[in-house]
Amino acid sequence: MRRIVSIVVLCPYRLLAVLGCLGVLSSPVLAQVVPARIFADQVGQPGQPIPSWSADPLMTVEQEQEILRKLRTAKPAPKLGINAEVALEQMAESWSETVPVVIDRVSLEGVGLTADTPVMPQRVDDLPLMTQMFLVLRDLELTFTIRGGVVFIETVEAADAKPCVRVYDVSSLLTQEGDPFDSADATLSSDDQKARYAQVIQQTIDPDSWEALGGMGTFAPLTVRDRSFFVIAQRTEVHLAIQRLLDRLNGCVASEIPEADSVNVNSRVTNGRSGIPRFSGDPQ
Repeated sequence: MRRIVSIVVLCPYRLLAVLGCLGVLSSPVLAQVVPARIFADQVGQPGQPIPSWSADPLMTVEQEQEILRKLRTAKPAPKLGINAEVALEQMAESWSETVPVVIDRVSLEGVGLTADTPVMPQRVDDLPLMTQMFLVLRDLELTFTIRGGVVFIETVEAADAKPCVRVYDVSSLLTQEGDPFDSADATLSSDDQKARYAQVIQQTIDPDSWEALGGMGTFAPLTVRDRSFFVIAQRTEVHLAIQRLLDRLNGCVASEIPEADSVNVNSRVTNGRSGIPRFSGDPQ
C-alpha cells in the first residue's frame, strides 16, 4: 500500500503506466490522457523513426528537442583542457554554456560526493558533448537526466527513483499476421508481439533497472483507438537506448513492404530537422 501511495503522490504518470499494465485503465480512459492530436498525423510508418514523446508536464517538446540536439551535435568546451582535474561544479558550468545543467547536490551527498569532487575532463575529438558527459559521469557512477527542460546531474539511484515517462507509438512494428520475429507461419497476436518486444527490451537494455528484477522501471503496452503504444518509465539514458533499438527494428520492417509505402510519409516525425539526432515524432 505504501508503494502505491508513493507512486500516486510522486509520479501520477508512472501510476498511469502501472494501471495500464494491470489492465485497470481502459482504452477510452487512456484516450483522455494521450493527446488527441497524435492520432491525426503522428502515425509511425515502417522504415521511419518510432514516434515518441515525453509525459513531462514541465517540459515542452521544443525544449527537449533543443537540449538533445545540442548534446548530440555540440563539441565540448576546450578551455578546461584534458590533463588536469577540475571540480565537478566547474565541469557542469562548462556544460551549461551549451545546455542548462543543474547538479543534484542532495543525491550526490547521499553517496559521499559533492560539487567539489574532482573529475578529469574528457575531450574526444569529433565526438559530441553527450559523449564527454557519459565518460565523466561514468567514472563517478553518476548519470544525467533531462527533466523539466534542464539536464540534472545525479546518482543513478536518484534517476531511477524519479523516472521519466515516455510514450512510444509502436503501431508500425506490429504485423497483422504471421510472426515478425522469425519465419514461422504461425500467427502471433498483437498482444503477443507487444509482449515479445517488451521481453527483448527489458532483458537487453539495463535489465537490473526494471521492476521484474527489483528495479524501478515500468513497462506498459497499451492499445488506444487501434493504435499500439509502450508507456515506459525509465531514466534518460535507458530511454535513449530504447528509442535507438525501436528505430532500428522499425527499419527492418520497411524491407517487408513496397518502397513507395515508406517514402515521404509523416514528414513531421523529423520535426522539419532532417538529420538531427532526437527522440522521434514528438507531437507539435
